[in-house]
Amino acid sequence: IKNNIDYGIRFGVGEVYRNLIYQNGKGIIGEFLNGDTIRNNLIVNNSNVACSSSGLIQKNQIIDNYCDSNVMYITDYGSQPFPPLMHNTTVRNKIASLSNSAAVSYNPTSTAQVPSFNYNNIYNNSNLNGADLEIRCNNQLNINAQNCYWGTTDEQVIQDVIYDFLDDPSLALINYSPYLNTPDIIAPVTPPHNVSKVALANGDIKLCWDSNLETDLAGYKVYFGDPTGYSFSTSIDMGNVNTYTLSGVSINDSIAITAYDDQADDFEDQFDGNESWFTYAE
Repeated sequence: IKNNIDYGIRFGVGEVYRNLIYQNGKGIIGEFLNGDTIRNNLIVNNSNVACSSSGLIQKNQIIDNYCDSNVMYITDYGSQPFPPLMHNTTVRNKIASLSNSAAVSYNPTSTAQVPSFNYNNIYNNSNLNGADLEIRCNNQLNINAQNCYWGTTDEQVIQDVIYDFLDDPSLALINYSPYLNTPDIIAPVTPPHNVSKVALANGDIKLCWDSNLETDLAGYKVYFGDPTGYSFSTSIDMGNVNTYTLSGVSINDSIAITAYDDQADDFEDQFDGNESWFTYAE
């Protein structure tokens, strides 16, 4: 579902499952009812991603979106309960606004239910100033954000990317403790970090990247040739290494790397969450 000027998907009742939602004016907006789900989707390079009301938001890759304000705006839509957000990977999104915005922003209209935001991998989502702000509450309803991976083990850094009562006494608290020291492995595999490419004297290209921290990591793949932004003509399984020399390509070619876990079977692994989204070598 790609290149639509407005919404990629807009709906009120149903299930959004195993879609690539790519480069739309808005990714998804839904006023969900109990039982509705958004799961196992690749939500990438959209101008906005918006979700509201109840249902289940689970095991999605929400990556590289460029949003006017919040990446995900969560409300209880009147009397409806909040949607549980669990086991999602939300990284590398950019936010144009400098105020009242975050990767995930909760805006409750009642106090009937404590929102749950658990076992998510969420980090490196930033505004125009480059400052990370992962989650905020806009009301006096506490949020359960336990057992998430925030891209760090430094508790002060985690506090700095959360906006709640400690920043504004008119707001509620976001309970982030306990937090994960490594990425949640039920959530989709996180994309590799700091991927670089260097031209060698013999014309080959040397690739280097940081090792992923998933405890079930199995290896990495390199992709190149005829890039569309979401597919390539050629891939190579490099195994569990963090450097690789690639022949037959130019330093100016688009080259991307993914990470995969021990459940990957080479069949729609990105939708299953067993292979990450692409990180381009720079």
